[in-house]
Amino acid sequence: MMKDVLVITRWFPNRYEPARCVFIKNLLDAQARYTRYNYTLISPVPLFPKINLPFVSKRFRNFARLDYKEQRNGYTVYRPRYFKLPHPLLKKLEWHTYLDSVLATIKKENLSFDLIHSHGLYPDGYVAVKLADYLGKPIVMHVHDSYFEKKYLVYREKIDRIMANSEKIIAVSNFQKEILIGVYPNYVTKISTIYNGIDIDKFEIGHYKKRDIVNLVFVGNLTDEKG
Repeated sequence: MMKDVLVITRWFPNRYEPARCVFIKNLLDAQARYTRYNYTLISPVPLFPKINLPFVSKRFRNFARLDYKEQRNGYTVYRPRYFKLPHPLLKKLEWHTYLDSVLATIKKENLSFDLIHSHGLYPDGYVAVKLADYLGKPIVMHVHDSYFEKKYLVYREKIDRIMANSEKIIAVSNFQKEILIGVYPNYVTKISTIYNGIDIDKFEIGHYKKRDIVNLVFVGNLTDEKG
């Protein structure tokens, strides 16, 4: 019997930001194609009015233009709106409206599922835990946050609950796995590493003649977390 998986994350591309967290899209594309599960993604976006204000970031104006429902290759994406204020002090309350938007979508679309898969710790992972408690479903936590230590200092209590209530915790590198085990040694048996993969249908090893000049290519954001 096919199992149904609900994926929860804000980290997902859209038509205005096609490269935004594209690694999660690529992962979900592969899961929908190669695994025997049905996938549904709920990716909430901040609520913003459909008005053109020149002093407002174009990114926020684009949120209002996104479709609520989108059909991808093998799965459906829902983008409900949730109320979010940009002030840092209010981020600790963000999960309330995020959770409300997810629950409203589940009810509106009459969604049923066997497992919750969350990408991102807070607020995504915390919302997933709250949802799992409410509906009695298991949760898999996918930790992409390379700045885990910084986030842990701010959201320690919530992250502790995420880790305690996750059936499985996925790290995207052994380096990250060791950080998680260092903080949560009692959870070593449920922390595993699954690296982000490469689509070998799109990429291959090139063959080049030797040159005196070495060209280095870095794919990613130029931040401290990326090395």
